[in-house]
Amino acid sequence: MATIVTTQHTYTGPTRSHDDQREPREWVDQHGRLWDGQIEKKSGDFCGLPPQPKGWNAPFPEWQPPADVLRCGRNYILVQDGVRRRLATEEMFIDYEPWKQRAIVAMNEWRELLFDLGAKMSGDAWDPEHPTPQVLARVGPKPMPVEAILAMEQGNRYALGLTDVVDERLRPYFPRRFVPPTVDFSDRDFSDPPETAAAAAPRRRGRPPKAAVAAGA
Repeated sequence: MATIVTTQHTYTGPTRSHDDQREPREWVDQHGRLWDGQIEKKSGDFCGLPPQPKGWNAPFPEWQPPADVLRCGRNYILVQDGVRRRLATEEMFIDYEPWKQRAIVAMNEWRELLFDLGAKMSGDAWDPEHPTPQVLARVGPKPMPVEAILAMEQGNRYALGLTDVVDERLRPYFPRRFVPPTVDFSDRDFSDPPETAAAAAPRRRGRPPKAAVAAGA
């Protein structure tokens, strides 16, 4: 198992560098995938937009490694099998450990909220295995399962976006595109009653009708 150590700056977002202080750069990660981006010439850190896949795509947007786990260039030292070495200039290392830990925490928090709201909204009818659409709409989409990140770390080609052939073992961990339940209002009438609409109608300027004048005389 490999770990990564930073020696200098890590990516925190777009910088204010001028174009003449940047240069394009390509990296190759530990899975052999190509990434494209820009670096600051002085520091060697990537800047502007985070590196983007080049020639490949993650099977789902959620499965693309976030910018804060991408370790690029000679500002990082890789520790593997007790051996320490500095990353090469065009080398990228995806640091899976913080990504996995974040996924575990997010899933635990989501499940805790699911059970809490499910019990409150469904009462004795609450079934954790079959939550109602109303409960799911309140809880929000299920976070990315750590199993998907483990598959990438272990070099699964489908999880890494290196093949279109679906690995059926991963199907239970695919993102579920949840559509909130809708309510049919086609038979509802929200217009004002006739008498209310008449009372609220704007009065015309000018002399009142003759009948009104006669009545007030």
